[in-house]
Amino acid sequence: MTELNAEQVRRAIVEHTRHLAESAAAAGPDAAVPTAPEWTITDLVEHVGQTQHWVAELIERRITDPTRLPTEMAGVQRRGAWFVERRPDGATWRPAVQQADVTLTGPAQSLLLALTRRLPLTDRAATNISVDGDTDLAQHWLDNTAHASG
Repeated sequence: MTELNAEQVRRAIVEHTRHLAESAAAAGPDAAVPTAPEWTITDLVEHVGQTQHWVAELIERRITDPTRLPTEMAGVQRRGAWFVERRPDGATWRPAVQQADVTLTGPAQSLLLALTRRLPLTDRAATNISVDGDTDLAQHWLDNTAHASG
């Protein structure tokens, strides 16, 4: 596995942002996002832009301590929720809160690290993630779902 450096990351962000801009322009601002039909392309572009600005602030201020995160993102972390459903044709996800077989709750950073297999899902002391419901099902998802970037 190739280790990323800052320049590779910067180029990847620029390239992915260019692809998003091209796709957004082709779809139009009011088109529904296929994986989150409640969102429009405008909603998605605004969300990605806010996230990029937030990450730029983290880098600029050299923030590594989660307790020092900018308040805007800390608020998003508390309110954000996604419902993921396995169907015969693949997984779907959308921003929602509803009854589920298993629910993962925790800081966005810990959830991301657990979902990309960089932290153990069930080590609450290390992750501050709460697993409510079928823990084996959550682990099954992690063990059988590919994480791909790029």
